[in-house]
This record gives sequence, structure tokens and C-alpha cells, in this order.
Amino acid sequence: FKQNTSDWLDAKNYGIGASEIASVVKSFVPQKDLMAIMGDKPALNFLSEDLYSTGYQVFHKIKRGYRIDPIPDELSIFGHSMERYLDYKVRDNEDFIFEPTDDFIKRPDISKYAVCSPDGYATSIRGHFVDINCIHHQTNHLVWEKKTVNPFKAVKENVFYNGLPWQYIFQLQYQMLLKDVEAGILSSMVLEEDTPFNR
Repeated sequence: FKQNTSDWLDAKNYGIGASEIASVVKSFVPQKDLMAIMGDKPALNFLSEDLYSTGYQVFHKIKRGYRIDPIPDELSIFGHSMERYLDYKVRDNEDFIFEPTDDFIKRPDISKYAVCSPDGYATSIRGHFVDINCIHHQTNHLVWEKKTVNPFKAVKENVFYNGLPWQYIFQLQYQMLLKDVEAGILSSMVLEEDTPFNR
């Protein structure tokens, strides 16, 4: 079934989605283990972030079927609507072809809770690419995640200096794991205070 249907919502409510994986990590992985994996400063930056939801909320959703909306509906609707603008902005990209998707992925082989709803996929036009860490990939299929960052969050988290929050990276990596691809693209749009358009 497709995203944004009643069946999708039912299945999503009984799984741990990509937007919740950072909450699970933050709540249940010991700090020393995170520091060993990520490095001290990145781990501490991640642990200081405000997340969409908490491990407590995810626990109650899974165990008791009680879901607390992580963000107000109006922000969620606004974010989804602005994703269409990102679709428009990447239409003539020289390196990748971007396609939105309504896919819903379940991976019971990983965990009975492992689910995600990717925003889209990207195909490398040349069949290979070099990523942000200067690593060469011989693949042409990637997961695509789209983010709209409101100006208040951008200022609070100083995204122009620190870069995007770690929770977005966790979200993308979780989707990569569930989709079984080795790379992903994160498109972000930071909104100005005085305009609905992007910096």
C-alpha cells in the first residue's frame, strides 16, 4: 500500500519509522557507545538535539498503540507541501534524476518494527558518483530524503554553522538500510523568516 492511506497509517503506527530512529538511538544506546561510533563531539552534538519524538513516545506507540503526534499538524502539512518545491528545484540536476515515491517499506528480516516511508529515490546519471566524504560509489540507486527547516529551528540549532541536525542523517541511513542501498541524498531547504522560499 501507499503512503498517506489508512492502511499505511495503521502499519506505520505499529512500527519504528525513519523519523523515530534517532529517538530510539538517543534513548537506548549508551553515550559511551555513541561516542565510540560517532566520535566525541558529533555524539555530544547529537545528544543535545531536540528530536521529533522521544524514546518514551516511541515505546508507548509500540507497546500500547498510543501515538503522540511528534509535531503539530500544521507544521507537518507545511513541510509536506514544501517538499513539492524541492521536487521542482532538482528537476534539472546535472548529476542525478530525482523521483518522489509513495512507497512504504517493511523489513521484518531486520526487525518486526522496521518500517520507513522514503520521500523518493535518486538515480546517478553517470552510474557512479563521489559523495560528500570524497568516497567513490559504483552505484546509481540512492534513497532521497527531503527536509524543510523552519527559521526558528535554523537559528536555535545554528544550522548555517553546524550543518543539518544529526537526526536527519540517522533518518537517511535507516532508510538506506531498509531499502538496501549504500548511499542516499539529503535535500534541505532552510526557510527565511520573511518569505516562504528558500535560502
